[in-house]
Amino acid sequence: MKLESSIRSGYFEGRYPWSVQGNGLKSLIILDGLRTENTAPQGLALQGLVDTYKPLSLGRTIWTLGRRQNLPEGITIPEIADDLARALEELTREPRVVMGMGLGGAIALELAARHPQLVRGLVLISSGPRLSEFGRSLYRRLFQLAQRRRWGSVHALLSGVLFRSRVTGFLGGLIARLFAQDLGSPLDPWDFMVVLLAELAWDGREAVAAVRCPTLVLHGSADVLYDAKVVQAAWNQHPSALCEIWQGLPHGLLKVDRDRVLDRVREFLLQVEPDVAPLGL
Repeated sequence: MKLESSIRSGYFEGRYPWSVQGNGLKSLIILDGLRTENTAPQGLALQGLVDTYKPLSLGRTIWTLGRRQNLPEGITIPEIADDLARALEELTREPRVVMGMGLGGAIALELAARHPQLVRGLVLISSGPRLSEFGRSLYRRLFQLAQRRRWGSVHALLSGVLFRSRVTGFLGGLIARLFAQDLGSPLDPWDFMVVLLAELAWDGREAVAAVRCPTLVLHGSADVLYDAKVVQAAWNQHPSALCEIWQGLPHGLLKVDRDRVLDRVREFLLQVEPDVAPLGL
């Protein structure tokens, strides 16, 4: 497969993984969910970003930005957001819309609350202001498995929470187990464990109240990591937020209903940035 030349990736200051595609005047910053590997995407993973986010690229520069590598033990989600804010200022154009999924949504929420001058709009997909009880139990289990270097089981659990039903979740986990050797161990297992502990200790309900920019929240009613009722209660009374709970859908909204998600995000972007146009037009 030929990789599109319009996308590239690397490391800011050698520590912040990033990728960028497009050449628009406005920046869309994407903060991804929980992954075992905190590295810049390459090869097929990089091409996958082109395929996924191309519908949002007209008139925009699309960045994926990862947290700094080698985070210290005990770091918090707000501290990760503060750290990322500096990289955001250096790398990207104003104004910025930030889109976060899962763990990335937690960081995006704190970024918008603590650094409002950097964020013109906020999109949260399959993310909530705190983990559900099941989510907390899962994170603790993931931490234990990572301590024991059982990465096949880690990948299986992460895959299993994404999909629509127990059957597809089971199959996703089975596939992850079968290919665990190919997925391999992360280069820095402790990085994965540090962010698990950070989100376990985090409660973002005060951050929700501090957000002032237009916000779109898309969430599945069957999400097991972030309780839909908690998400709805947090955002429904927010004056600048639109919260949509999609019935019957699981944590992995972008996996199971990508076209619908991207359509709603594109509509939101046009509302927040109605003047977006490709460079040269």
